[in-house]
Amino acid sequence: MTFGRHSSHIAFRAHPVYTNPMPDTYNMKEAQASLTKLCRSGKRFVIANRNEPVVVAMPIADFEALMETLDVLGDPAAMKSIHAAQRGESTYRPLDLDDENFGL
Repeated sequence: MTFGRHSSHIAFRAHPVYTNPMPDTYNMKEAQASLTKLCRSGKRFVIANRNEPVVVAMPIADFEALMETLDVLGDPAAMKSIHAAQRGESTYRPLDLDDENFGL
């Protein structure tokens, strides 16, 4: 991994076609001078101290999506359903968006 304002790509084995650009990294002095601008940019960024990443900042929508994903990954019943769907062992059920539980 390189630091500075360079982006690199990480390929995940489970989804080899998916690449996720690494967020820009700023040293403490750069981040302090530009914090308002960085926060308003709506992009993820990393703050490093002596070339070691110490803080990751992201838009609240990204954080909420991350937390939701972790909740799903930590739910054995949800993971069982996901794996069954991936194996083609489950049936499609349309969602009822008016129902609190989506009709499930």
